[in-house]
Amino acid sequence: ILLKRIREQWATRCNVKGKGSCSLPSGSAAPTDLELSEVGMIDPKVLRRLCESCTELQVEPTEGKEYSVTLVGQPGVFVDPCSPQDPYPHRLWTQAAKYFEELK
Repeated sequence: ILLKRIREQWATRCNVKGKGSCSLPSGSAAPTDLELSEVGMIDPKVLRRLCESCTELQVEPTEGKEYSVTLVGQPGVFVDPCSPQDPYPHRLWTQAAKYFEELK
């Protein structure tokens, strides 16, 4: 998720600041709006080493080559999408259903 979010933030930053503030390949025409597909891929090994070198981040291995990164000293407040536990009140789901129904 971190790789995707960094690419999204880069595309947003380029769109807000203008293409001259972002490193696009020389000779490439800068599009009006930078799409995520136009943002270069990030090497996951380099990102992991960068995170591990930062004292404000805690890197924890998960499954396989995956890892999670959290801020040191901050509680990890995440919802497990695979958990049968629903931490949200029934009212939230009722309001969400109503909102999405009104979009039709």
